[in-house]
Amino acid sequence: MLPKLFRHAAIYTVINALNSAIPLLLLPILTRYLNPSEYGLIAMFSVLSAIVAAIAGLGTHGAVTREFFLRNKKEFAEFVGTCILILLISSFFLCAGILLFNKSLTNITGIPKIWLVSALIMGASQILSSIGLAILQVRKLPIIYGVFQVTLSVTNIILSIVLVEWVGLGWVGRVIGQIIPSLGISLLMIVFLINEGWIRLSFSRDKARDALRYGLPLVFHALGATAVATSDRSFITNLVSAHETGLYFVGAQLAMTITFLADSFNRAYAPWLFEKLKEGNSEMMHRIQLGTYFYYAVIFLITALLILAGPLILKLIAGPKFFGASQYIFWLALANAFGSMYYMESLRIQFNGKTEYLAFITLTIGTLNILLCYFMTLREGAIGAAKATTISQLLIFLITWLVATKLIKNKMN
Repeated sequence: MLPKLFRHAAIYTVINALNSAIPLLLLPILTRYLNPSEYGLIAMFSVLSAIVAAIAGLGTHGAVTREFFLRNKKEFAEFVGTCILILLISSFFLCAGILLFNKSLTNITGIPKIWLVSALIMGASQILSSIGLAILQVRKLPIIYGVFQVTLSVTNIILSIVLVEWVGLGWVGRVIGQIIPSLGISLLMIVFLINEGWIRLSFSRDKARDALRYGLPLVFHALGATAVATSDRSFITNLVSAHETGLYFVGAQLAMTITFLADSFNRAYAPWLFEKLKEGNSEMMHRIQLGTYFYYAVIFLITALLILAGPLILKLIAGPKFFGASQYIFWLALANAFGSMYYMESLRIQFNGKTEYLAFITLTIGTLNILLCYFMTLREGAIGAAKATTISQLLIFLITWLVATKLIKNKMN
């Protein structure tokens, strides 16, 4: 089983390498056709999309992987269909909220009113995509997974280049270049899975109740995690400048390499872990724990290499307007390392169905992060926001690690 796990992990790594490389592949182009202020608008668009994705669907999509192992195919297909319908309903109300508060949202983010709803489309399509990819993962179909992901990545790159460089749409071209492929590929994936019988678009009150019982705590969990991941950019935009947000965002994209590599492994690891946790074998639990420690060591090694090579990489791929981004690499690389380690521990809590624990942890640390980011940005500028994010990611990892370890011990006893 382990060799198969690593074969799948290798496939996901190659597939996600292209997807994760999109920001880096586009950096040499975008940083020469956009100024830091425009890059700041792209950063704020990603923040708003992340907030929408945290709320839309009411967290029900987070139960897809777990429910695959608990239901037969028919019941699972109905469960997923119910989750998608919940997403559509919640997106309607979110759209109404965005239109109602569009002036305030524009003042906070700097995004023109006409483009606010596009963040909703982006966030909702990301949830649809995560549902489809999760089903392909648990069914252990990395090749089909790869076809959709590579198509998404290539389309994203080509369309963004055409709209930014050739058409000259500026930051708007990058936004459109993300939305169209994300929405189109996610819909194709859902149609494919409907034809395969893995999604049935029917609403079940019982399944909706189960999905919401599992998912609603994940909304608060996602909001807390989003606060930790994005409040830095929001405060830099409002307390420093959109120009500095653009520099910060470039550094953040390079540091995200750690998260993308970790995610490549987790795509194969999560279904395997859930399968082994379901068996409840104590010897396997011990082996999993040792493997987790090895995973952490690898994460720190990659982080150290990125910190050392990061400034040189920026000089090679970014224009002179963005050289100032190198000052953020050290702190943001550490933040991504702790975030990758946190995700590994959160899987064990999700399997036990104790999503309320994740909600409490992430909301508490998310609130603390907002306060830290605000005061540290006021005191030290954008570098203070980077430090605050790193502290928050470290805290959320350590607390989640302690809770997950206690849950596993209680289950074994």
